[in-house]
Amino acid sequence: MERLYATKTGNGLFPTRLGEPLDRRYTVGASGDSGYEYLLKQYFVTPTRELLYVTSVNHLTVKHDLEHLACFLPGLLALGAHTIPDAYLPAKERERHKWAAAGFAYTCYLLYADQKSGLGPEKVGMKPGVRWVDKLATWEAAGSVGIPPGLKEGGPIKNQKKKDYDLNGGGTYFLRPE
Repeated sequence: MERLYATKTGNGLFPTRLGEPLDRRYTVGASGDSGYEYLLKQYFVTPTRELLYVTSVNHLTVKHDLEHLACFLPGLLALGAHTIPDAYLPAKERERHKWAAAGFAYTCYLLYADQKSGLGPEKVGMKPGVRWVDKLATWEAAGSVGIPPGLKEGGPIKNQKKKDYDLNGGGTYFLRPE
């Protein structure tokens, strides 16, 4: 943990390899998901359907991809929101963790529900949106009217042309046991 505390992240994410800049790849998907099972950090962005997602950052470039392995994060956020003492997670941040968990879990559900087969793709390319925290700040500044951004539930869409994402790699599914 000392190495994590000493790491200067700059963007709130840890590289997949820690140490003297061994790596400039940042992700909560493959090669990074295990590390984030212990941390409550990540940026969320929303595309046109206002789906909440996390993405990889490589050499400070936002990739707008979403790997299904990142879908552990809603559970982690919810667990933290319900178990971390108030002294470490103030009420406003706790509420944001709950919103992020609900919105991102719904996105993960849709990745399966949107597919004709019912099997979620390994990885999708999200249509770029804005950072969730920025959209949330705008919503709060306008009086927090209605449902917070990223929490709308519009239901599955079977027509690929109307989805907020493209199937990278042809929508492959690697039959992972997760």
